[in-house]
Amino acid sequence: MQRRSRFDLTRRRLLQSLGLGVAASPFIPLLNADAQTALRPKRLLLLFTPDGSPARDFSPSNTVDWRPTGSETAFTLQAMYAPLAPFQSKIMIPGGLTMSAGGAGEAHAYGMAGLWSGTTLPGPGAGVSFDGGNGHLTGWGAAATIDQIVAQAYGPGMVYAKAPTDATQETKYRSIALGVQCGGPNTLNRMTYTGANAPISPEVNPKTAYDRYFAGVTATGGTPPVGPTDTTAARVRAERQASLDLLKGEIPKIRATVGAADFQKIDAHLEGLLALERLNTSAGTPPPPPPAGSNCALPPATADVASAANNAGFPTQVKQMMDIATGLLACDVTRAS
Repeated sequence: MQRRSRFDLTRRRLLQSLGLGVAASPFIPLLNADAQTALRPKRLLLLFTPDGSPARDFSPSNTVDWRPTGSETAFTLQAMYAPLAPFQSKIMIPGGLTMSAGGAGEAHAYGMAGLWSGTTLPGPGAGVSFDGGNGHLTGWGAAATIDQIVAQAYGPGMVYAKAPTDATQETKYRSIALGVQCGGPNTLNRMTYTGANAPISPEVNPKTAYDRYFAGVTATGGTPPVGPTDTTAARVRAERQASLDLLKGEIPKIRATVGAADFQKIDAHLEGLLALERLNTSAGTPPPPPPAGSNCALPPATADVASAANNAGFPTQVKQMMDIATGLLACDVTRAS
């Protein structure tokens, strides 16, 4: 029969036993790579284009398939994704997704209502009734969409750390909706909701959007903060080394209280501490990530573009709105768009 450890050595128990709450606090960002990136606020951008992207141009000799070729980790982007090539290692391009929520009306109606909520589109009711395609009537969507759920959530791992009711908000807007030629308010033309029967009508005029959302925003120039001075860095390195020495001294005591089955865990943590010691000696103290909005670059001032019946203004408006959305996130005007 295998001898049971004197206590179960979970990761939390081990870290507590080593006194990480106090002695190793300078190393928390180094022990977990995500801790450094978590200092940068997360962003959420939902983008929808009607009728999808072309899989082919219907010419047997000229395929314009948008899907990457290759394997999951080693793939080649198609031409339409060329601007994303520098970020290829950080992106995923899923395919083969199917909308299965269904509901009232035709696919364009319940597809829009369930796109970002995954809910079934109800039929007409409570004085609300829309033509959902070919005469089939619908009501509004049945639930909040993911952008609004994210915008209202808060906590250390969320887009926002403060609650929506906090008097001092981190951004001017918790979410912003933009669109181009979105049409009138009905089930077919609204894709985001704050809740059941509560659609969001996007701002569809680029100039109005620019003037409203960038009012009072100043470009920062995008210069990240510098790191600590040499004197400060030396002091921090010395403090970290003292903490490491303390932790390395505690590990043999922990080994004496656990069974052989937990030795591997302890050895792994010891190797981690040695790696931190090497990093502390060679790399010094890295500068912190730039604060939110420190790389704010305003897009070009936006002029009115007429939306002609033949859609002549559509490409220009799309480009304007994309530039605005990029600026809103870079300048920390909002974190969900």
